[in-house]
Amino acid sequence: NRELLNPSTGCTGWSFNNTFVDSNSQGRHSTDSVLEFSLQLTRPGTLTFESKIESELKFDNLMLIIDDTEKYTVPNSFEIMTHSYNVTAGYHTFKLVYSKDFSISRGEDSAQIFMLEMIGTGYADDRCIPCDPGTFASQYGSVDCKPCPAYTVAPHYRTSKCDVCPPNKYSFQGELKCKTRAPCTLQDIEPSYTACRPDLTREKFYLYLDPIICDNSSFTLPPSEIVPCAPCNAGTYRHPEIPEVCSVCPEGTYSSDGFTGENCISSTPGYYAPKGLWISSWNEWPVGFTTNCVGLCGSGGWRLMQDYADSGVDHGFQVTSALRISVILDENGYLNLMYQLECFSPCSFEILIDSEIVHRDTQSRNESVPIKVQVEQGTREIVLSFGKAPPNIGSRDLSKVKVSSLLIQGVAGSGGFMTAPCPAGSYSLGATTKCEPCPVGQESLPGSTECHNCPANTYNNVEGGVCKKCGVGTYTIPGSRQCSDNLCRMIFIVNGTSYLYDFNDLKSYEDMYGPVLCVDT
Repeated sequence: NRELLNPSTGCTGWSFNNTFVDSNSQGRHSTDSVLEFSLQLTRPGTLTFESKIESELKFDNLMLIIDDTEKYTVPNSFEIMTHSYNVTAGYHTFKLVYSKDFSISRGEDSAQIFMLEMIGTGYADDRCIPCDPGTFASQYGSVDCKPCPAYTVAPHYRTSKCDVCPPNKYSFQGELKCKTRAPCTLQDIEPSYTACRPDLTREKFYLYLDPIICDNSSFTLPPSEIVPCAPCNAGTYRHPEIPEVCSVCPEGTYSSDGFTGENCISSTPGYYAPKGLWISSWNEWPVGFTTNCVGLCGSGGWRLMQDYADSGVDHGFQVTSALRISVILDENGYLNLMYQLECFSPCSFEILIDSEIVHRDTQSRNESVPIKVQVEQGTREIVLSFGKAPPNIGSRDLSKVKVSSLLIQGVAGSGGFMTAPCPAGSYSLGATTKCEPCPVGQESLPGSTECHNCPANTYNNVEGGVCKKCGVGTYTIPGSRQCSDNLCRMIFIVNGTSYLYDFNDLKSYEDMYGPVLCVDT
């Protein structure tokens, strides 16, 4: 069903899309897409559905309306979420309405429903629903079917126990058939490391990528070896007393990427060291980073790959692999990323800040792309989300997104990741995270250690600003915050006649004696 608020948009209503129904609202502004159905409940029950909603936060939304009286806003989510609502006995009309306002699109800009279940239409279900191939229910009275774990399969309906693949075969989660393992190669393993030791070395050894999909019966892992500790990321350093870990640079100091010194460098006078969380060496997750994967995942989420982090590979149908970053910014800052999206089937990369999509990309590239988005002060959750929705359940490939560098400026407790000259209109005496603004009436050049008065006939009325020329017919003395048109001119009225006296030729900015000294008041 559909309601057209603006017929020119071409709204077509909800439609089937393989394993879900879609509101078809992409780019169709000023529309309501309505899915309506009516049911008789013989007893109190629940309406449960699974949805994924990507839209402009606070403006576009999905609502559940029951009998045109009860209205519930369904939360936006870039992952599939389950929602349940209690319903009384009796005849009811249900509407799922995705409303699109008059402007701006975010993400898919639509709602998708993957499952809808109504309990209460009978005193008991008249039949049990068989589990689909690839899923199982191991107990009597099960309320749902679960996907078979990796290395197991369920090729038929009504499976209570998944079959274990033989040693020479494998499967991913939720698959129907076991696949023959190919001989292992160097592409099937990844390096791993012990913690850094006091002598600044660590042991490097190799592990098979999880899940193991290759035949390792005739493959030998490379031998372990002792290697130097990983370089510290910018803003951190190895403290002489605790060299095993990278410590945060003290305030007013900085370190560049790959820094190996024992002390961070102080910013010099005229410069400052802005603080931020910088990562270009991906050896371990920083505090506040978590990852997970929802759907038929080939890996448990994002992976650390030393030179980059990626969203994992061999993902199947309708997958969301997310990297969540919880940070506190004590000032407004920016998120800077370098990423590369590699799609061998339809996939996407999204950046969300507090559940709102701020960047979305679906174009596969052979090179990295820079992105910069503003992050406001306060507690924030930043999510890097890789999504994959190939046309059928068996489509697994190497689609992924790779992030080579990440910087979040303004993070509380982070170190200085660079040094930079103070911008015009500010100054520093060194060893600082931010430059001080010049007061009104003064200015400075970039990289200054002090401020200077604005020259005569110029002014600056903004803290941290630059001096500007006065307009025609107006004047100032040095250090002025505003211009005047009556400098050293006076009007005397005698017997109703006005006399203008101009003393500008006598003015002086040096100390003088007598009544000739002119000052700007």
